[in-house]
Amino acid sequence: HVEFIKNCVLEAGLPKDLGVVNQPLMAMDATYGTNDFDMDKFSEVLPEAWYDEPDIGKKACSVIPLWEGTNVETGPRARMEKFAGFKDKGVIAQHAARADEMLKNYDACLEALDAIDPAAPANVSYDKRGTGELGFGVIEGPRGTDVHMAQVKDGKTQFYSAIVPTTWNIPTMGPATEGFHHEFGPHVIRAYDPCLSCATHVMVVDDEDKSILKNEMVRI
Repeated sequence: HVEFIKNCVLEAGLPKDLGVVNQPLMAMDATYGTNDFDMDKFSEVLPEAWYDEPDIGKKACSVIPLWEGTNVETGPRARMEKFAGFKDKGVIAQHAARADEMLKNYDACLEALDAIDPAAPANVSYDKRGTGELGFGVIEGPRGTDVHMAQVKDGKTQFYSAIVPTTWNIPTMGPATEGFHHEFGPHVIRAYDPCLSCATHVMVVDDEDKSILKNEMVRI
């Protein structure tokens, strides 16, 4: 199945440099996750302050998360580069890395199943009232790093926020489409974030003027 996926991508006739970006990588763990999330490195800005075109920024409904002041790439290729020495970039590399990661995760699932002790106690003690401190949960999902933040006090949720892989990748996917024919736009979006493929479309205003087509990408 892994080789089938790779062959399909290679036979699609996509430009080798399609979707190549050189952004920092967001990957906290090779497979699972960690609670080591440094809030001092994290920030977010409103889309109005991020996009050059004010109208696009006003229509966007997702804030722009930044790591050490810049947008990042998260997902299987980011994990494979950071933890497995994977070096290729772009759309073709995204699919290849995702395919290779399937085998890694398959092995991890088998190890986890072997480690399960059905007789072990399942209850974990905790103070359900909450201390009021901000807590983090970070896990590497199929599409990338998934961060959840929560604050509970006196048994009530005071604050909850999630930074999902799609949100991390949105400001990176836009530039990854630039410089190519508009027909390649959906390929870039699907490679970086399959969740957005049904919500992102390209509207051709003038097929002769490719320079304005990049502005017609619907940024969610």
